[in-house]
Amino acid sequence: MRRFKHLSKTDRLRMEAHLRDKKTPKEIAEILGVHISTIYREKKRGEYQHRNSDYTEETRYSSDLGEMKYRANLAAKGADIKLGKDHELAEYIERRIADDKLSPAAVLGEIEANGMSFKTSISVNTLYSYIEKGVFLRLTNGSLPQKGDKKRAYHKVKAQKRPPKGESIEKRPEEIDERSTFGHWEMDTVVSARPGKAAILVLTERLTREEITAKLPDKSAASVVQALDNLEREWGDKFPLVFQTITVDNGSEFADCPSMERSALGDGSRTKLYYCHPYSSYERGSNENLNKMIRRWLPKGTNFDEIADEVIEAVTVWINNYPRKILGYMTADRLFQAHLSAILGPLKIFYIFFAFTLDICLFRIDFCRNIRPYKHLKAAYAKSARWLPAHCVPRKAQSRPPASFSPYRPGVKCSFQTPVLPPHVPAVPQGKPHGLPRTGPLRRK
Repeated sequence: MRRFKHLSKTDRLRMEAHLRDKKTPKEIAEILGVHISTIYREKKRGEYQHRNSDYTEETRYSSDLGEMKYRANLAAKGADIKLGKDHELAEYIERRIADDKLSPAAVLGEIEANGMSFKTSISVNTLYSYIEKGVFLRLTNGSLPQKGDKKRAYHKVKAQKRPPKGESIEKRPEEIDERSTFGHWEMDTVVSARPGKAAILVLTERLTREEITAKLPDKSAASVVQALDNLEREWGDKFPLVFQTITVDNGSEFADCPSMERSALGDGSRTKLYYCHPYSSYERGSNENLNKMIRRWLPKGTNFDEIADEVIEAVTVWINNYPRKILGYMTADRLFQAHLSAILGPLKIFYIFFAFTLDICLFRIDFCRNIRPYKHLKAAYAKSARWLPAHCVPRKAQSRPPASFSPYRPGVKCSFQTPVLPPHVPAVPQGKPHGLPRTGPLRRK
């Protein structure tokens, strides 16, 4: 009589004992209540060569070995993984996560938003499952930006004891809170590890999530004012249109509110500042989130005194061309340019950034022809090559790498070229976002 049941761990232990007692497979099948073929298959599954004390060998059955192979066969049941039929998709996902530091959701969203065609498609949950199962050669949970992070415990903070240096966020218009209009920014600083004194000034546009960064010599109010003055000189009379308001925290670097609001090009105000409540970083949520993205390339413990301006600029380009879920997996760069064009017009944008494009062209010629006036920039690149993504490191600033190095690891040999951008973003000279003002460290006037 056929019963069609699988052997349990207990059945295998009993089978092992009966085989030691020299019972036949037919007798064991009758005892366990299964077909004799089941006994033969299980015996073959758990067989191994046992060596006796006199160095003779004999074939024996192990219930543990049989159980282990049985569990492995169960795990292997079902259809093959979908990526097994599409190696091109697997390689693309692996490159974008391992080398370009994108999240699994960002990679799949980018594929869908750009209409990229592959033989198959997978969901975000399936991709995370493949990563955990070790399907990819270079991807593990350690390759993911926030995998396994636990929410930290929050403690009660002190109440506010003094008023802010400027207008409180409580008086900020509701349209800014709703992110319905363009030209409203959040500003913060990313500090260096000691003994470094340098800092990175970060501005984030609330609607498009566009990022503008500038390296500061120190975390002082005077340095912040100087950086904003340089930014205003680059934008000229268009600055009040693009930077209508800026929301900051109550840090000491933002204490000089009148100087930050006052125009450096003439009389009057250039922008309006609003101050968050103390210990309320969530009121600048976009800013804090992009600060975390900066830390993917410049983690805590990095001395910014040793980092060249070009490194910070390369990280800014990467952030602005990152597919964002909140933007429908468009890039902040693309959305920012659309709003900028609506305000300034394409022709005006061309004139604003012509000088910057010329600088970039001369900078590239320097690496190709060894022009003397730009040798100090080459030295800065050579000093900080270990911090740059490979596509932003000039060939002369690198050493010969082992063959096992990843394209993004320090020291990889490659020519100075445009960073890898999403397919829908046109490439521009030296990795600058198209149609944008200088989004990296601000030039000294």
